[in-house]
Amino acid sequence: MGIDGIGRGSGSQRKHSTYDTHGSQRANGTHPTHDLQRTRGPQRAVNPEPAAAQSNPALAFRDGFDAAARDFSRLGGGVPAPSPESAAEIQRTLENILHGAQMLEIRALLQQSPTGAAALEFMDAHQLPVSFTGGGESYWNAQQHQIVIDAAHDPQQAALTLVHEIHHARASLVGDKPDVLHDTRDDYVQGMLEEEALGTIASIETKRELVDNGQTVTATFSQEDAYTEAYEAAVDGAEQSNPQLSEAELHARGVEAGRGAVMRRFLEGDVLASRGEVRYPDYYGAAWDQNHP
Repeated sequence: MGIDGIGRGSGSQRKHSTYDTHGSQRANGTHPTHDLQRTRGPQRAVNPEPAAAQSNPALAFRDGFDAAARDFSRLGGGVPAPSPESAAEIQRTLENILHGAQMLEIRALLQQSPTGAAALEFMDAHQLPVSFTGGGESYWNAQQHQIVIDAAHDPQQAALTLVHEIHHARASLVGDKPDVLHDTRDDYVQGMLEEEALGTIASIETKRELVDNGQTVTATFSQEDAYTEAYEAAVDGAEQSNPQLSEAELHARGVEAGRGAVMRRFLEGDVLASRGEVRYPDYYGAAWDQNHP
């Protein structure tokens, strides 16, 4: 993986690398029974409280639309109420407009991160549509070549999640993805875990690049703390052992450690899939088993 020599910031804030989303990565692809690559973790907001709408344009818009619809239904004076079918079509149209506006905000944010910009470039080159739906999950649908983002996410969370799902799309479309039918069980599981880890690293490094560029990012991403802890420890240790190291060299040590920490957590089964109910090695092992009865 390529590492850019970006310098360190003041204080404890470290500068971070650009994750080369165009590089050749071990891919995770899809297979007949498990072709929806999902993003899960504590960052999702399912059935948010009304206050969430204040920071989420999609939720605020939906609340406003529902209120307007109720007011309209109470109108008298011969004003005809729309049929249920027409009302549903109107709502879908307005939500599509809102989601388009939300994508503009997401794009504007990701363009300020080299990793995010590279992900958008891939998405646009392959003309991958993005939809926003409820249900508490985001995923890459390999069968329909579509990315689905949880509509409850605010623009920042949606942006980081989009980078992760674009990485899954890249693995499926152009990567050296594991083959559930022909790979051994160990090879298949290893490849899938690496893909999950690399996609997670891409989202973490996108956020770090945004912060380096002066953005205030309150959204978090799975394994971010493990990456940051390893990065800081590696940089501090390298600086103490060899004060002559350049900023770029210290940065490279930190990036290597951060990426290694995230990868180890996936490979060792410390990260849970399926809404926190099963370890990732077991999750992908079960996928292989279903295809090899």
